[in-house]
Amino acid sequence: MSRGFHESYYDHACRVISERDILDRNIGDVTLFKAIKKKWNDLFLLSYSDTRAGDLYHSTHAMRLGRSHHYLMHRGSIHPLSKFRNFWDMFILHVFIMHQLFVYLNTTLLLRSVPVLTTYIAKIKMIENTIKKSLPNSLNEEIAWHGFSRFVMRIPYFSGWPREILKKIVYLVEELIFLENTVVVESGVASQGLMIVDSGVLAVYKMHNGNHFGTKPFYDEVEHLIDGDYFGQLSLVTERAISTTTIVAITTCKILFVEKTLFKHLMRNNRDLFYSMQEEVQNEITKLTDEIVE
Repeated sequence: MSRGFHESYYDHACRVISERDILDRNIGDVTLFKAIKKKWNDLFLLSYSDTRAGDLYHSTHAMRLGRSHHYLMHRGSIHPLSKFRNFWDMFILHVFIMHQLFVYLNTTLLLRSVPVLTTYIAKIKMIENTIKKSLPNSLNEEIAWHGFSRFVMRIPYFSGWPREILKKIVYLVEELIFLENTVVVESGVASQGLMIVDSGVLAVYKMHNGNHFGTKPFYDEVEHLIDGDYFGQLSLVTERAISTTTIVAITTCKILFVEKTLFKHLMRNNRDLFYSMQEEVQNEITKLTDEIVE
């Protein structure tokens, strides 16, 4: 005759020590601190009072074994993120929405006065940095991944790279705002890192020397860059990357920037990937150079 789920385990009369729960054995509740710790850890384990447990375990003995196994295996990783994931997802969503709102205000709603806009952008950046420093690194990394990963993963050089490495690259991304008619990259100056166009339009100008004696050099507009385009990738794999073109923002632009020194420091422990990317970039540059010569 069944006596219910909580009475289904039969304690034999010859048992000297009654079976105890894993939290009673490992933590106990002698002091207030231990009682709180026990209560906290119990939130992350199977619950005796959960009616669904009866579908998975046929006795409290089996339940105790399951709780013991889960606790011993995962006690080092018990933290709020593992229990209250729905809360953190909603929190990240609000942070992401606020971030997009800041960008919208930066680029559309402000006055076109450069001093006013520059001051406002500086204040927004200060607020963003304050919020970023107050959040755990895991949340900052997840926010960066949701915001920038699609741009980084579109770049062919990173195709097939491990997700762990891509996450670290995405975390290096810094947002830069360039106003209309601002020079983003100047010809003859060393490139500082990879730049990806998030929004806006940029013009690429190539300098030509005069054909005759005394003729001044002039700039020719050769192409436009739009959302998803990138440049400066050679600087990530070599120290001798000098820009051969001048790039100017036609509209207010948001650029995602990966600083070359930080990237090279990250790739110290991933030399195979770095050398593979270096070969790809150099082959692409050589191919473009040969096409121009022809």
